[in-house]
Amino acid sequence: MKAHKFVIFSDVQGNFPQLCRLLQKEPLGEGTLHVGLGDIVQYGNTGYDALCVRQFAMGSVVGVRGNHDDTTLLGWGQGLGTSLTEEDILILKALPITLNLETNIAASHKGPTNQEYVRTLDHAKKEFNAMGSHWIYFFGHTHDRVIFEQRPSGTILKHFPDEHFALYTQSRYLINPGAIGLYGAEERRSYATFDSKKRKVIFHDL
Repeated sequence: MKAHKFVIFSDVQGNFPQLCRLLQKEPLGEGTLHVGLGDIVQYGNTGYDALCVRQFAMGSVVGVRGNHDDTTLLGWGQGLGTSLTEEDILILKALPITLNLETNIAASHKGPTNQEYVRTLDHAKKEFNAMGSHWIYFFGHTHDRVIFEQRPSGTILKHFPDEHFALYTQSRYLINPGAIGLYGAEERRSYATFDSKKRKVIFHDL
């Protein structure tokens, strides 16, 4: 991909109004790409699920599948995905599990191991061990806005960034932008923008 600026978001979960807010707040520009980190649908049964899926068929938004999406695909025609057409299912099915944004930058819903929640330093250590030569790995799933940093010494740090966060080429990173599809009024909807040339992540409330 030729983009070097990325709008990173996760866990839409069928909340089309919030996805529209994001796309209005962060319009596409030259060298910019919107990247969804999975859980696009809320099991395909809400009226907005199909509208969320169709955003990923327009070329301006790319993404990966999450566990909600895979569960919906498995259960389509058996009580799940009732709001999705066959074309919507094909769009969802075509999304990969892992997406390479640049040579050393990748993204998936759960992280490199594609296991469960990455919340602790021990969880992060397993993910770093599975990252190979990647410098940055974006993931979602937990709804937590967090950065895990692995220093050259092997030490792993957990950061709770408020806004700007500078990245160093000597370290490696697991970055979760938070979630935009949260339905509770008290929950913090969040996404991130990343510029690979400036090596900086900026977190935003939605």
